[in-house]
This record gives sequence, structure tokens and C-alpha cells, in this order.
Amino acid sequence: MHRAKLDKNEALTKFCNMLEEATIETMEQGCLTKDLAICVYNRNDVKEKEHWLVTEEFMEKIDKNFQKKWRTVMK
Repeated sequence: MHRAKLDKNEALTKFCNMLEEATIETMEQGCLTKDLAICVYNRNDVKEKEHWLVTEEFMEKIDKNFQKKWRTVMK
């Protein structure tokens, strides 16, 4: 985002905003990594698949949400 600001790159700014929105939506859907789940649930005994996803799964969820946004913009 900062690089977009420095370069006055509007396309990069839009991309960054969409990625941030997709990431926040993913977390609001309850998809978290272990460190985030520990913070959200305020406990250390969080369980994989029940409370958190491994990084690759988390990134796939973000990508899915991002792709939905991207398809809307590209129409």
C-alpha cells in the first residue's frame, strides 16, 4: 500500500484494498491461523480444523474471497 502511495499507482492501491478486504472477510468468516485463534478465543488450547487452519488453507480461503472480488471488478 505504501509503495502504491509513493508511486501514485491507483491500480496497485485498488489491488491492496481488495486484498485487505478479502483478508478481513476471511477472518470474519471464522477462518484463522493458530496465532490468530489464540488471540480471538483468548486461550491456548485451540484445535486445528475446529478453531484454526494451517497457513496454506488460510491463504486458499483468502484467495477464494479475493478472486470473487477480482471477478466483480474485471467485469
